[in-house]
Amino acid sequence: MARKPKNIVDYFPHGVNNGAKMQYIEDKYRNDGYATWYKLLEYLGKSNNHYVDLNKKVNVLFLVGYCKVNEKTLFEIINDLVDLEEFDRELWEKGILWNQSFVDSISGVYSKRTAEIPQKGDIRHGNETDAELPPREVDRNTHSIVKYSKEDNSIVNNSKVKESKLYDKIVHDCFLECLNYFTENLHPNEKKKDLWLDTIEKLIRIDKIPPEKIIEIVKKTRAVDFWRANFLSLPKLRKTNPDGLKYIQVFNEKIKSNGKASKKERLQQTFDKIDSKNS
Repeated sequence: MARKPKNIVDYFPHGVNNGAKMQYIEDKYRNDGYATWYKLLEYLGKSNNHYVDLNKKVNVLFLVGYCKVNEKTLFEIINDLVDLEEFDRELWEKGILWNQSFVDSISGVYSKRTAEIPQKGDIRHGNETDAELPPREVDRNTHSIVKYSKEDNSIVNNSKVKESKLYDKIVHDCFLECLNYFTENLHPNEKKKDLWLDTIEKLIRIDKIPPEKIIEIVKKTRAVDFWRANFLSLPKLRKTNPDGLKYIQVFNEKIKSNGKASKKERLQQTFDKIDSKNS
């Protein structure tokens, strides 16, 4: 049985006149914005049916290396491009990158083929993205070599790699927003990042706290000197104080009372710091 041909292209039109949207992206992200925008279009071109499923960790990791930006910047640029109506919002809410203008720009290629041009309605969540993956890519944050296996579309390394849990876009967006209220030296590494994402996911799913409320509590708590010094990572939000209350509840109550800490709380925080240093 003959293999079904892939719907990919070798080129796409790249105009020389850039408009207000590109100006905005360049002003905000400098050359990273310009390069990432067009590299995303390149990747759509060589992806089967011209969409990318970013629910797949391998695709996120590849684009981070391909675009030469960190994951936070990648998602910020994509979100801005969605707001600018360059990428489809409905599909992006499901983690799928689709650009109708890009597909329209390559319609001439498909007019010469027997295959029909891919349509937005044909996309099913969870399909494989068949873009050509490079044999290896350097992760600039860890300086380690990440290898991609084309046969099974998975990441391999010299040692066994633990598969990361995948999280919804809502969780990622909340995580990226919360990062803004922590100084860079407190930002989690790749290993601890999963703990932060897991905390947000459980706050939303189990504790029924909306992402907007999580962000508000983080922002206002980190704005108070005393609590900022004692709230150094998101996982603390689901930990409990000596009274059995989760700190997200404690912080929320303190926000309502102008953020003042009681003498008992200050003493307990001192003990917590001592215990943390000794552990």
